[in-house]
Amino acid sequence: MKFRGKMNDVMCIRQFTQLINSVSRLAKVCVLRLSPERLCLVVSEGGALGGTPGLWAELEQKHFFSEYTMEGVSLEENNIFMELQTDKLAKTLNSLRSTQSAKSLKIKLTKKLSPCLTFEIELPSVTGRPRLVVHDVPVMLIPRKLWAVHQEPRMTHQFHASIYLPPLRQLRHVVER
Repeated sequence: MKFRGKMNDVMCIRQFTQLINSVSRLAKVCVLRLSPERLCLVVSEGGALGGTPGLWAELEQKHFFSEYTMEGVSLEENNIFMELQTDKLAKTLNSLRSTQSAKSLKIKLTKKLSPCLTFEIELPSVTGRPRLVVHDVPVMLIPRKLWAVHQEPRMTHQFHASIYLPPLRQLRHVVER
C-alpha cells in the first residue's frame, strides 16, 4: 500500500485544515478512506468500528491535490482504510494556523515503528529558504474484513436539495456551542 499527496494551493490547504479541525470537535476517532478518486473522512455514530456513518465527508483529489499517488491493497480493491485520532491530526495542522500561509502540504503513508501519516509542511521564511516542518500521526490500518462497516451510506431516496451555508469558519462557531 502506498499513498502520497501534495497540496500547493493555499486555499485548499486552508479548507483541509478547517475541515479537520471541525471533525476533531465532533469525534475523537475517525476513519480515513483513500481511493484513487477521493479521500473520505468517516465518523461512525457507534464509534470507529461500528454503526452507521454520522459524518461522511468526501474530498475530490483533483480539487485539493496537485500530486496524488495511491496504491491500495490490490487492483480489485484499490482502497486504503485507516483509523486515526482526530485531535492528533488537528494538532499537527495547527502549525498551519499560526502562519500566514504554507507553501505546500505533503501527506504520505509511512511506516516508522508503526504505520503513520507523515505531514511535511513547507513554510516560508525570512531568508527566502523554505522551512520544512514534519509531523507523524500514528494510524491503525483497518483490515479488509472490516471495510464493509465503513462503506458509503446508501440513500433510499433521491434528494434534490441545495443548501447555502456561511463560510466554514462561521459555521464552526455555531456547531461548537
